[in-house]
This record gives sequence, C-alpha cells and structure tokens, in this order.
Amino acid sequence: MVEPHISKFFQSEGCWPFLLREKEIGLCLDFIENDNSDKLKLLQIKGVSGCGKSFFSKELVSRVSEKQLASAALYFNVPPADLDASKLFDKAGNTLCSPHNATKFSPFYVSKGIAKKWTRLNKSVNYSRASYLYGVARELTNQIPVLGPFIKAFLPVSIFGGIGNSHEIDAIDFLINESKTKKVIIVIDNTQFLPLSYRAIFESKLSNAGRFFTLVLVERTINCEHENWLPLHNKAIVKSIEFGPASLQDTKRLVQRIFPMENDIEELVKSIHRRSEGNLKSIWFQLKFLVERRENQALNISSGSYQGVVQSLSTSDTIVLRLVVFLLGGLSIGNIVDLVGSLDLKISEETVRNATQDLVTFGLLVLNSERHDKLRVEHELIAHVVSELTPEEEKLELRLQLVQAISDILDVRGETDNELALYDRLIGITYEQEVRAKANIQNHIVTFIYILDTQENFSYLANIFRDSVCWDVLDILPSHSVKIMLNAFQKCSLFSFGLIATEKLRNYRKHKDIANLFEAKFLVQLFRYEEAESIILDTKPSKERDSILFNIRINLCEDEKAASLALSTYKKLSPFSSEYDFLTLRNSGHLFPPDISRKILSASVTGFESIGSEFGYATALNNASIVELHSNNLYKAKIMLNESIEKLKKLNSVEVYQPYVNLSAIYILEKDIYKSKKYLLLARSVVPKSLAMDAAMLDFNELIIDLYCKNISYSEAVVKFERIRVASSRTKDFRFISVVSWFVSKLKNIGERSGDDNDIPFVDNDKVGIEVFFETYIDGNYILLPYILSPNWRY
Repeated sequence: MVEPHISKFFQSEGCWPFLLREKEIGLCLDFIENDNSDKLKLLQIKGVSGCGKSFFSKELVSRVSEKQLASAALYFNVPPADLDASKLFDKAGNTLCSPHNATKFSPFYVSKGIAKKWTRLNKSVNYSRASYLYGVARELTNQIPVLGPFIKAFLPVSIFGGIGNSHEIDAIDFLINESKTKKVIIVIDNTQFLPLSYRAIFESKLSNAGRFFTLVLVERTINCEHENWLPLHNKAIVKSIEFGPASLQDTKRLVQRIFPMENDIEELVKSIHRRSEGNLKSIWFQLKFLVERRENQALNISSGSYQGVVQSLSTSDTIVLRLVVFLLGGLSIGNIVDLVGSLDLKISEETVRNATQDLVTFGLLVLNSERHDKLRVEHELIAHVVSELTPEEEKLELRLQLVQAISDILDVRGETDNELALYDRLIGITYEQEVRAKANIQNHIVTFIYILDTQENFSYLANIFRDSVCWDVLDILPSHSVKIMLNAFQKCSLFSFGLIATEKLRNYRKHKDIANLFEAKFLVQLFRYEEAESIILDTKPSKERDSILFNIRINLCEDEKAASLALSTYKKLSPFSSEYDFLTLRNSGHLFPPDISRKILSASVTGFESIGSEFGYATALNNASIVELHSNNLYKAKIMLNESIEKLKKLNSVEVYQPYVNLSAIYILEKDIYKSKKYLLLARSVVPKSLAMDAAMLDFNELIIDLYCKNISYSEAVVKFERIRVASSRTKDFRFISVVSWFVSKLKNIGERSGDDNDIPFVDNDKVGIEVFFETYIDGNYILLPYILSPNWRY
C-alpha cells in the first residue's frame, strides 16, 4: 500500500522531499554565513547530469530564505540556446518589486528592505522616462508649419522641474551594488550554456561586488570534463563541491521514504539503482511510476502513465522490452539472452539478465510459467506504448533481424522441444516469401510440427495450420506434416474448418489422397455418412481407410458388420499393428458381451500405450471404463475415468468432457447427486459448441437428473424432452435418437402399462450398454430413467 500523502511528492519535482546531502548543504550555508573575509564568495557546484545539482541549488536558496541569511537570493537557470541565454537576467527586475520567500517552485528570496529600495529607485526612473518623452514631443512641435516655433516657445523646458535624465537601472548592477552593505546571493545554474560574450559582461559587473556577495555557479560535468568558469577567482574566496551519482545506500533511503511499510525492499532497491545508474531523476521517475501503478491497480491505467517510464529506459532495458513486445511474450530469459547474442548487439549476458530483472521488478514485465521463467508484458498498454514510440522503419528492420536471429539459433540447436517459443515466434513473424525462399525456415516449420505431434499438442497444431505462413505454403510442405495438422483438427473437433482445409488441399496433387481421407472423417462427424462413404471408397485401400469405414458402420448402427470388422482386426493383432487397428478396437466395446469387450478394449489400451499415444491411451481407457460401469464394477470404473481425465487435461484436450459425463453417471448410480451435477457441469464447460449431438446429450442428462430430483414438474419435463427429441433428429446419431424417442414416448404415456416397462428395444442385454438406467416415480407412477454415456468414437 502507498500512504496517501506520498503521492503528493510526485506532483512535481519541487514537491520531492530533500533527503540526501544534508551534510553538503550545511557546509554551503556555513560558507555563505562566514563574514570573516573582505572578499566576495564563489561557490562552485558541479556534477554529471541527473546527480541533483539543480535540486540542491533550489533547496539552498529555500534554506537561505528560511533562515534569512541574506537580503536577496535569486536563482537563474541558463537555457541551452544562446539567444535565450542572452536574456537570462531581463526579468530580474520584476522579482525585486515585492518581498518574496523562496520555495523550490519559485527559488528567489527578496527582503522587504531590498524590495522597497528597488521600487523607490524605479519610481525615479519612471519620472525620467516621462521627462524624456515630453522633451521629444516639444521638439517635434517645431516641425508644425508656421505655428510650430511659436508653440514650442510657449512650452516649458521640463514638466518635472529639472530631474536628471538617468538611464534605466540594471537589476544585477543594483544587487551587486547592495552587496557592499547587505548579503546578496545569485545562483546561476547550467553555466556551461552561458555564452562567452555574456560571461565577459557579467564578469565586468562583478568587479564592483562587495564583500557580502556570493555567486553560486552550477555546472554540468560531461565525460569527466567541465569548463570551470570562475570569474574573479583571484579576488574571491572559492569553495567547490562535486556531486557524483547516487549510491546504493542513497537509493535505499529514497525507496524507504516512499514505501516505509515494506520490510523486504532489497531487490527493488537494487533494481532501481541498477536501472538509474545513480541518476536521481531516473530514481525519482521510477518511484513515481511505481506509486502511480500501485494506486491505480484497481483502476484503468492510461498509456500516459507508461510512456514517460518507457522513454526513460536505458539502452539494454529498451532492447529487452522491445524483444518481448514484438515477439508477443512467452520467451524465457534464456531465449532473450540468446537473441541479443545472435543479433550481435554487443551487450553482455549479465547486462541482459539484469535488464530483465529490472523490468520485472519495475512492473513492466512479469514472469510466469511453472518454472517462473517466461516473460510477458505486465499490461497491454505497455506493448501499445512501445509500439507507438518505435519508428516504423525500426520495426521493419527489427523483424528482419529477428527472423534471421531465430533461424540461426534453431539451426545450431537442431531438433529440440526446448525452444518451442522460438519456433512459434519464427512462424508468427515470417512472411510467405521468406518461407519459400529459405530452406532452413521450411525445415524449422516441419520440425516444429513434428515436435508438437510427439507431444500430442493438437490444439497448438490446429492453430499453426490456420496461421497464414502455413496456410499459404501448403503446396511446399510434406504430406506427412499436412496429415499431422489435419489429424489435429479431428482431435480438436474442428470438423467444419477441416472441410475448408481439405478443399484447399485437393488443389495440390501430392496432398489429394490425404485430403480425401480426412474429408471423409470430418463428414462422418457431421453425420453425412453417405457422402463420407462415397469419398472413402475412391481412396487407396489402407488400414486408415478401413477404420473410417468401421466408424461409418457403428454410426449407422450396423452392429453386425462392425463387430465382424472388429473381431477380424483383433485376431490379426501383431507387434506391427498400427494406431488404426487400436482405434477400431477402441470404438467397438459396445458391440460385444462384457468378457469379450473387456479383452478387446484392453488390447486397445495396451496398443496405444505401446506406440506412445497418450491421447489414444486416455480415450481407450474411457471406453474400457464403460465395460466396468456396465458390469457394476463402479470402483474400477472410477479409477479408469480419473486416469483418463488427468491425461486428457494434461493434453489440454476437449475430449475430457466424455469421461466427465461417465463419471457423472457413476455418481448418480451411487445417489451422490451433488457430484453427478458437478461433473456434468464440467463436461458442459469444455464440450465444443460445434458438437450438436453432445450438447443435446448433455441437455438430456441434465433434465434426467432434474426429473430424478423432482426439480421439474411433469408437464414442464414433457415440453423440454420433446424439444430435445426434435433436436436429436437433426443429428443422425441413430442410437441417441432411439433412446430419446423411446423415453419421450414413455414419459408422455406414463401410467399406461404396455407390456414390460423394462423392455427397451435398442438395448441388447447380452452386450455392453452405452446407457445406464435407474428407477423413479413421477406422481406415483413408475418410470425407468435413461442416462446416456459418452464413449470416444471420434478420430
């Protein structure tokens, strides 16, 4: 938290408390007070930019005013331009017109005596001016034809009775003259900008200064050199003070003053000091930014609060921040170090690491990821400000340099999955023309696709395919790489976009067979079975082709044909069996009695595990759990489902909704309604909106629970289940349609007994079911409630 009064320190530089160099200001005040010599005093203050010279000088004038150590003390700041500098003292007279106590906002002090005397003298000057103007007008009357000389003769020579024609009084001359009897202090800041001609004029004025005059000269040291202008130094007492950068301890004192309630500030102090390099202006600005940021954490932060601090960054800080911004974050500190090295920016690794730490401590960057090593900007406004402050030509040049730098790094590293962020950023910033022109970039794209496939990162792969750099160069990518990305669409249930992709791929001869295979897969999931079969029959015979035909059979409820294909596959299993064999077995669990189904699904689970497919293993485990659920081995089914959920969550797969549904069914059988609803809600939170049948299935199951818990009236239930029946008819999922139609009929005719109520036409009691049933009563009437399970049949 920031104390309320602290923010007032940052309204302007003048509000900042004087915390450092108290010893030095005491020495300067003693020097001014000492009257033991009959010589004027020269106080020289010098130091590098940002060391606090100006701030110190204004504080000195304020202390003189507070202690009334002088009759007048004026501060002048020399502007850089010669023309402006030549007018430095033009307004000095205005400051002497009235008494004034000095502050850091208006650093000049004028006593009552000085103000009164200056005003009286200037009044005389005003009479002189009037007299002069009257004389000019009297002379001009002489120019009037005929009568002019007569008019002039009648006008008096002077209207003020002969007051002398004195010139305008110079304020500096006045103060120098007063210093013979009164203490006068003049401070000139940035004397390095004072023109040489003006120095000579000022030095001649000083020759009249009295023993009570003190001239304070403030000069900026540049590259350890200074001009050392000391007028009349041989006739004056000279004292010189040189300020260096603020020390680490100085920085700590400033930070403690702003954040007095924080105990552990060491890292913050080190970061601010390192970034500032001891520059007090930079320290002040950093602390100002931190205070504003903390005060506005809960509010909308404007880009203006970031612009100043971004502009104040050192070169190394700016480079690191630009890299993170233009590469969209997500890079590790090691990545940044490597990139800076590859860009040949002559910045050491230590400097880069210090810069990243400073930017994090300062709140411009944050570290995330499990290992706490990935960098991103703290707020999107920072990225906006950096982009706005970077000229377009520099952005273009940086992009070209980064493409080359990332390519060079990946060339050296080879095929590794430790640099995923660099692969991703390369694809993100590379243009189509560069991919076509550079074989190494093509190689990096293919390598990246392969790495993601081995990690089964299907959502990432699906996004890469849709990236313009891949989409526009599909013709030069290997068919195997294209197949990997199409498979990702299948795994992520992106069937509609998959059809768009296959349509494009059909234009390239080498990708035509793959396009046809996957088009059939996508059409099956969109319930367009006839189209899918028509396309698949035109492709070359393969195990992948057979697996697609098998899926068409089970979706059309042609169970005998499907069972025959599955048994044939099971009997032919060998060490050379493919994932398509295991896929067919995984999808066939409901075609057989529990004992046979358990063996077939066990072979599928083992097969997927043997080829290292975590997705296949997890989905096969989900289907195997349905066998145990059917056999009332609920404990064993839970273990399988929980393992399936953990693996699918690890893969960030949307298919995790299916074991959630099945776990919900177990809890409703155990009459734990709370957990049953919980897992059904989890399923709904991840199921893709594109899966109309699954959304309808979830609606159906939710209504079944409501009906079981008496949370819905009979009449309302009839209306809602009828809506689901209509929706289900659009899915062409024949098993689902049969279940919903059967139940709606039973519900509408509840109380009317017609044969055995437990005789369900779509259920073969000898085979594993993909529904569970439980009993309830509605208005005293018995009814059997179906709860639909969710086996993995996709892919």
